[in-house]
This record gives sequence, structure tokens and C-alpha cells, in this order.
Amino acid sequence: MALVQLSGNLEDINGSIGNLAYAHVRAGIVSKKKSYPGSVNPFTPSARQVGMRDEFRIIADKWKTLLQTQRDGWDALAKTIIKQNPFNKDYHPSGFTLYIELNHNMQLIGRSIYDDAPVKPTVIGLAAFKLVTSLTPGQQLKIDFGGQTSNAQTVHLVYASPGCSPGVRYCRNQYRLVSLIPPATSNYYYIDTGYFNYFTTPGGWSKIFIKLISIEKNTGFTGISTFNYNFYPGTYNQIGFSHIGLNFIIG
Repeated sequence: MALVQLSGNLEDINGSIGNLAYAHVRAGIVSKKKSYPGSVNPFTPSARQVGMRDEFRIIADKWKTLLQTQRDGWDALAKTIIKQNPFNKDYHPSGFTLYIELNHNMQLIGRSIYDDAPVKPTVIGLAAFKLVTSLTPGQQLKIDFGGQTSNAQTVHLVYASPGCSPGVRYCRNQYRLVSLIPPATSNYYYIDTGYFNYFTTPGGWSKIFIKLISIEKNTGFTGISTFNYNFYPGTYNQIGFSHIGLNFIIG
């Protein structure tokens, strides 16, 4: 890995060019040899990667069947959406990109793909949560809403990290989708089954990061994302504990 200093007409860079990948870190911009996590050399896509590509292909093929009036509706909706690129600059997505994004979210929550551009809804997500850990089978990883009931129109995707070193402050690209919290869920939700189907049991006092993404169930629009973490208890701690800290919220 090397630290990069830009000069001339090149103001910023992110992503990959050839066999080099560029990324932003606290120290600046770094470059490293492009790699393919979880794959062998020569590159062979994993079953998860193949499945994800098939999902996008299905949606892209469906776009080809839309009437021009339907595509125009998506283009018009896209002009009302503001996103940010890796350089924190605002832009509007294309109608096609928005169609792919929202319908892929619908696939993630087990809903059907739809064709007509929707009215943008207000997405009401959980403003805060705690991850409560214990060694009780079936109750080892609990998303605690603090007495809240999740909105009746909102599904929450639960992304989790494997057990990380206690000193790690963030896990970047290690999140994996492990569970869905159904609409109108009260007080708490256990994610043990999904988590342990994906990850091995963490070592004692490993840090587990959780990210919740709120999705409106009829359109696929996303709302706030909230983050928190806790430590997986060691065998000498039979009751576990809850981390009392700040939730990081991104609108």
C-alpha cells in the first residue's frame, strides 16, 4: 500500500484503474494492488457474487420491457433525488439506476419488482438501538429498540460484522446482511440464527458491529442508517452486558 499525492489537473481519485485500487483513508489517498476478496487466482466469482449478479440481471432485463412512458416517469423521479459521489459532490442518478436500486432493495426484503415510478415516501426508521449480548443459546445477539416499535411500513436490514479485535474502531467492508426485522416489531429482535449461519462464534470479548438500514416496504426507498456495537462475552461472563454509547446515524 502506498500514500498518493495528487498534482496537476488530477484533483481527486477513487476506485480502480487497471490493477491498482485507490481509496480515501484518514491520512489521505492510498493505492494498492487490486484484489478480489474471497476468490482464488485466477479470479473465480463466489456463489454469493454470482447470486448478486443474477439479481441485478433480472431487474435490468425487466427494465428493457418497460414502456417509454414508464421510463420517463423514472427519469422524472430521479431528477428529484440527490446523492453524493465518493468526493462528496451532489448528483442526480439516472432513472435506470434508481429503478435498479429500489427494485434490488425490494428483492432484499422479499417483495416483488415493480414497474411504475412511485411517489417518494417518508421512511421512518429506528432512531437508536443497542446490541445486547449474552451466552444464552438463542438469545446471544439481541437488537434492543429501547421500548420502541418499528414502523408498520418499514423493514430493517440487519448488517453485522464478524467478531473483530476489541481495539478496532470501525469495520468498513466487513458488514454482511444477516437478518431482516419485520415491520411493527416491538422492543427487540434476536438475530442469532442469521448471524451464526453466516459467521462462526466470535472469540470472547470480540467486538461486533451492527448496521440497521431502514427500507420502506412498498417502494424500496431507504431512510436512516444507524450503527452501534458491543462485545461478545467471554465464557466467564454468564450474563453479558449492553454497550451504552452513541448511535451513529446517517440520513
